[in-house]
Amino acid sequence: MKKLLLLLLLISSIVPIFGAEDFSGMRGFSLGHVKLPIYDKEQLQLMIFADSGERREQFTIGKNTTIDMLLKNVDVDKIADGWDEKLYPLNAKLPQIVKFWKKRRFTSDAVLFTPSCSIDMNKRFITGEDKVFMRCPTFDLNGVGFTSDFTTRVTEVNSDIRIIARPENCDPRAILDGAPMPQKYEIITAVSDSLRIDSKHNEIMLIGHVRAEDSSAILECDRLTIFLNDNDNQNAKNAPAKKAPAKKAPAKSSAPQPSGSVLKGVSRILADGDVVLTRKNSAADKNNPPLKGFCDHLEYEIASGLIVMSGEDSRPKVTQGPELTLIGDRIEMLRFSKTAFVSGNCDILTTSGKKGTPDYSYRRILSDKANYNDNTSMSDFQGRVRVLEKEMTMTCDRMRVFFTPQPDKDVKNTKNVKKADNKNKGTEFSPISGRREVDRIFCDGKVRIVSHPAPPPGKRGANAKPNVSVITAQRGEFDYTGNRLVFLKNVHVVDMQGSMKCQRLDLFLKDKVTNSKKQTKNAPAAAGSPGRSKVLQKSISTEKVFMQNEDSDLATDLLTMEFREMPAGTQKNPGMFKSGDVQLVKIICDGNVVAREYKKPPKPANGDNKAEQTQKAAAASAKKAAKPEIVRILKSEHAFSDLLKDFSEFHGKVSVDDFQNLLTCQDMYVYTSRHAAPEKKAPAAAPAKPAADDPDADPFALDPGENAAPSHIALSDEMDLKKIICKNDVLLTRKSPKGKPQYAGGDTAVYNINSRTIIITANRPARPYLLSDGRKQYSDIIRADLATEVLEGVGDINVIPEK
Repeated sequence: MKKLLLLLLLISSIVPIFGAEDFSGMRGFSLGHVKLPIYDKEQLQLMIFADSGERREQFTIGKNTTIDMLLKNVDVDKIADGWDEKLYPLNAKLPQIVKFWKKRRFTSDAVLFTPSCSIDMNKRFITGEDKVFMRCPTFDLNGVGFTSDFTTRVTEVNSDIRIIARPENCDPRAILDGAPMPQKYEIITAVSDSLRIDSKHNEIMLIGHVRAEDSSAILECDRLTIFLNDNDNQNAKNAPAKKAPAKKAPAKSSAPQPSGSVLKGVSRILADGDVVLTRKNSAADKNNPPLKGFCDHLEYEIASGLIVMSGEDSRPKVTQGPELTLIGDRIEMLRFSKTAFVSGNCDILTTSGKKGTPDYSYRRILSDKANYNDNTSMSDFQGRVRVLEKEMTMTCDRMRVFFTPQPDKDVKNTKNVKKADNKNKGTEFSPISGRREVDRIFCDGKVRIVSHPAPPPGKRGANAKPNVSVITAQRGEFDYTGNRLVFLKNVHVVDMQGSMKCQRLDLFLKDKVTNSKKQTKNAPAAAGSPGRSKVLQKSISTEKVFMQNEDSDLATDLLTMEFREMPAGTQKNPGMFKSGDVQLVKIICDGNVVAREYKKPPKPANGDNKAEQTQKAAAASAKKAAKPEIVRILKSEHAFSDLLKDFSEFHGKVSVDDFQNLLTCQDMYVYTSRHAAPEKKAPAAAPAKPAADDPDADPFALDPGENAAPSHIALSDEMDLKKIICKNDVLLTRKSPKGKPQYAGGDTAVYNINSRTIIITANRPARPYLLSDGRKQYSDIIRADLATEVLEGVGDINVIPEK
């Protein structure tokens, strides 16, 4: 009788394996210690253990149920019993986790426990509304309510999802295989409203208010899909090629190796809906705002470290506080190689200071696409590149920027900073960073820089003239570390003073002298402009140099201009090139110097009638467009001007031609003074013209007239001439009223502006001479009085016929 009862109990425990129709007459029947095997195509898939099972219609209600998700080809005799299974808590330490998986190392891929559930053997699924606890070698999960479909191999957890995931070095299976126990147990925590595990398609999906966090980053989104590796295919790919038999190495374990894990390692992560990725700061960045990424979709490839951000309703964005923002249609970051790619409408904005205050500055770079390489501290921008700043705009086709990483000043121990950076290697990279400054910039293709500095205090307002300058070239090379900016090929500079063309322009910078008590943060230098921390020191223009303003132009082979930073309280003189508070102090020309002066256009009268003003402006524009009249040409081989000393000199085949008079020499020295309005003086009365038959008539006396002799050689509107000295092979040539040439020559000529006289002398024993009408006159000096228009010899005059 006892044997019969034991046989009935055994049959009762096996019956639930069959269809529900076999239990139509056994409703309410209760069993203890239920053990149910679940097969999939004759392959043992699951083993269900329950402290008790009660039959209700087609369901079996299990109490304290443990579901053991088995590995493929598992040895049934090795499967541990699941009754009274005590799972480790969600926040368990790693040694406790390793201990749990030691007995399930070669049988189980996951273990699920719930206090209460319903098992439908006919439809092959389990469901429950109670708490559920799932433990896997790579992650652990707690939740409330679940459904597990044996056929589709899909498990859904309904609410209150909490997950802890472990990296590879914390996988208990690897540790049991001999891998060292990691010094630090680093984990990833995640929460969500619900969860779906698709073992057949190797996917885990967290849905609703998802938040995943590790030691380096936080990811928030509406839905997070985790794609798992297919270990069977992966093992086949990684299998070594067959080789000749070799000496066998001792096996790590004599136990059979598992096959076909149900839940594999993570291969890819996809986040959707209001995605926010926040990078936690390292020790070196502790005082900087955290880096954040915003997008509609984020995809992360684990093996390659590729992070892809994209959007539909809004474009993806990366920020670091209000100071740094990067936007693009698609942003790709390679985490391990520290490179990034932005395709489509790249927009990066850097700011400093408070908006609306004088300290506020910004830099905005726009392009069709951009590439970043943090290993080489390099960024490439391609297609419609635009750099916008508070006082500068630059455009080009392509731009490459090299950055210099800047250490955080608040971190005193540099060794600790290095350790912190190395520890976060692969996670700290971003295409924007607040700890970098511009080192070098290379621009190519239609380079154009527009500088528009704000007017100085006291001159702001509607009447302030904008001091706008424009530089265009085919290429630009800007070395801020070396303090040198270079523009190459078809260089053209235009500002309110005039314009300049050349084939190469070198701008040399230096660090700006600042008051240490009021010194502001050293903002990165602007792309293509010196920036607030640097000032212009020197410029060199090379090959086919041509400068032009309203009433003069200058051509030479090589033009050098030197600048100085303005001393406090010094009034700045206008110059062709300016940057901040600098002053043009020297101009040097070498090779084929040609300076031309034009007739100045009349200044329009101020009229109250707007129509009259418009008409006059149109007339002035039309006149400006017409070819200007040249009134004077100066030529030499070399020229030098010191604007601080008010001194200029010209050397080598010097000539000054006003088309009425021609002055040539080998060396010319010009002394000037600061601009002062000339006093209006009544013109001196011209002497009566001698009669033609007067034997005492001076054949060398100049005829009175407006253009009889140059009264000055104009250098600029800001300078007045004081004296001109010409030396070596001096020759003054003019035309008489009859159109015949007249000459005055010597070794030295001095033009004194105050007395309006020109004195020509010669080195003894030679003497200066006058030549006119076939006669040559020698004297001690030759004197030209520009007030009376008289040219005469003075002292020991000797007149001889010209042969």
